[in-house]
Amino acid sequence: MLDVSKSNRQEKAISNWKYNNYHGTLNQVMRFGKTREIELVVQRTRVNNPHKRILLLVPTDIAYQNVKNIVKEHLLECYTYNRFCNLIQEEPNQETYLLIIDEIHRFLSDKCVSIISKIKATYKLGLTGSKLSTAHRNILTRLGFPIVDTIMEEEAIEMNWITDYDEYNVAIEISDKEKIKYKSLNDNIELIAENFRYIYKKVNNTFGRIVFTSDYEVIQSCYSGKKVLDSKFKQLEFIAPDTMRLIVGSIMGYKKDLVITNDYDRLKQSFWNPDSIAELAKSYIKCVTARNNYLKHNVNKVNAVYDISKVIQRPTIVYNDSIDMIDQLYSTLKVPRVKYHSQIESMPMKYDDNGEWITYLSGDKAGQIKLFGKTTLKRLAIESIKTGKAIYLITGKSLSESLDLPNIEYIICTSGDTNTTTYDQRVARGKTIDSNNIDKRCTIINLFIDDFYLDNEFVRSRDKEKLIIRQGNVKNVIWLENIEDLFATLKTIN
Repeated sequence: MLDVSKSNRQEKAISNWKYNNYHGTLNQVMRFGKTREIELVVQRTRVNNPHKRILLLVPTDIAYQNVKNIVKEHLLECYTYNRFCNLIQEEPNQETYLLIIDEIHRFLSDKCVSIISKIKATYKLGLTGSKLSTAHRNILTRLGFPIVDTIMEEEAIEMNWITDYDEYNVAIEISDKEKIKYKSLNDNIELIAENFRYIYKKVNNTFGRIVFTSDYEVIQSCYSGKKVLDSKFKQLEFIAPDTMRLIVGSIMGYKKDLVITNDYDRLKQSFWNPDSIAELAKSYIKCVTARNNYLKHNVNKVNAVYDISKVIQRPTIVYNDSIDMIDQLYSTLKVPRVKYHSQIESMPMKYDDNGEWITYLSGDKAGQIKLFGKTTLKRLAIESIKTGKAIYLITGKSLSESLDLPNIEYIICTSGDTNTTTYDQRVARGKTIDSNNIDKRCTIINLFIDDFYLDNEFVRSRDKEKLIIRQGNVKNVIWLENIEDLFATLKTIN
């Protein structure tokens, strides 16, 4: 059914792009319908320019599936980012009449910017649903993709272009033994971080431009190096870790041939020499990785999802960033479920009607059990949720975006980093209008480890900090102390 108000708003967005000399980005809330805008722009371009090159870049194969009909009907050249990188290595001088970049926020890394800046395009259209930082907006403007139209979530909900939702942050209790281990990691991280406090600002001053946005990035670069754009924002340069350690040491007062005459110089030379910095960076990254792994793959969160699945048996996506936890959730839950992640292995499947293993029907392997690969497993996982064969989809980053499942009513996020865009992409899977369920209201559930006290000492939870950061300015979030409070709240609403 045609939504006249949405159609009119899409036309307005395209007009805004047109009035800016066909250069710009449409920054519109996720699930609004940006694919339709691509189709309209391409249709109208082809009327007067049937043979000119139109180049469409998309971030992933799933995103390609959303536009493949447009690509075939209007003879576009469409590439995922990785494929386009291969193309531009073979043919570096890329020219096109119209360049369209879908999910353009995914193309703002230094490497992507370097590649896009080399494409000569008469006209440029970008599309995104991400909350863009000032730095990212500046990059888009520099590339010829300034923001020319914006649709916020409030407008989309009011106009019924996306469904309204309730959002809950639910604390998960951990054992005293786990608290001790977590506090130990936290203490080590904070001790090292204190020595590097605000170092990124001093390093940026040395470079004469913004290269780092946090102390963490500086420490990480001292451990593994960093790729950055040159001062002209054209070529990528690699700063080796030993070079970074020399830069940081020099900033903090280390001098290779310094004649030590006092204890202060002796301490400075000892603490900030490149070898000491290397050990500090290694220890820091090791502790951060261990803490992240604990927060991502957490048995208490597995148990919480299991309890939720016994109460909520409606179409649901469970997101986690740990392959092992995705596998464990799939093994633990009892409801009809399906899983998919980037490292899923080929596996056999059974026929729905008789439970027999699916076999090859012909050829040399006739009669042998058939193994299904990643592409097929991904398609079957999505179809299982669409058809109702499964009601829980357990997945991670590989299905965080460009996934069209209007029947999803619940989103459960069990972990995540500080990336607002990834979080928005995930929860947006539940905000699509479902024509078969006009009263649908999405429920978002975030499970997190809360701050706690250990021997009367306050311990701050990085899990909670990350949740607050990635949620951004989300309004009306309800914070609950445990799963029981969640069930009581949902029972009251329903």
